[in-house]
Amino acid sequence: MTAARLLQARSTVVFDLDGTLVDTLPDLVRALNEALRELGAAPVPASLVRRSLHGGLEASAAEALRYLALDPRAAEPLALAYTRHYARAPVHDSRPYAGVPELLDRLAHDGARLAVCTNKPRVQARAVLEATGLATYFPVVVGADSCASRKPDPEPVRYTLARVGSAPREALMVGDSLADVRSAHGAGVACLLHVAGYGEVPCTEPGVFERFGSYRQLLESLG
Repeated sequence: MTAARLLQARSTVVFDLDGTLVDTLPDLVRALNEALRELGAAPVPASLVRRSLHGGLEASAAEALRYLALDPRAAEPLALAYTRHYARAPVHDSRPYAGVPELLDRLAHDGARLAVCTNKPRVQARAVLEATGLATYFPVVVGADSCASRKPDPEPVRYTLARVGSAPREALMVGDSLADVRSAHGAGVACLLHVAGYGEVPCTEPGVFERFGSYRQLLESLG
């Protein structure tokens, strides 16, 4: 089944946020390096944030300390500073991927139930969606602080479906990382992988039903 057919076959579509709907990496890198500078540490490359961001801001903070060979006990103050700097300007350079608004328009017009399930705190996720003009599409936004666990645990996806009122067989998860794929797979939900995002998912990973790299091409395939 093609990516377009998958979208047409599901009445509920749950999207990840970072690396899936919105290219948020520039603002995350800026905020982390501002926090590191505040603590007297050197900056880290974007590649470090890219590979760690699906674990949340705390994961990127801990990874930065390992990369810089600094005391891991600084993880909490660094994460707090990172959160503060990011909250000040979460969408200075972040933009939706090309074709995202148009695809969401089409899905909403076709009657699909849309939701976001992210490892970002819910307030931050809402801020990004509002600033990028995407919030109106998503009455349900589940964040890192909405459940007791985060993706790749299946609980956030299950909770999202419960909020939407959807059975797993009716739903599709669109994400870009192993965390998305494994969370969806554990919840019994098909996963469509955005390969132009931030994650690297092996071809052998179970749960990936199809992959796509361009929202515009995906929209064109819907006809």
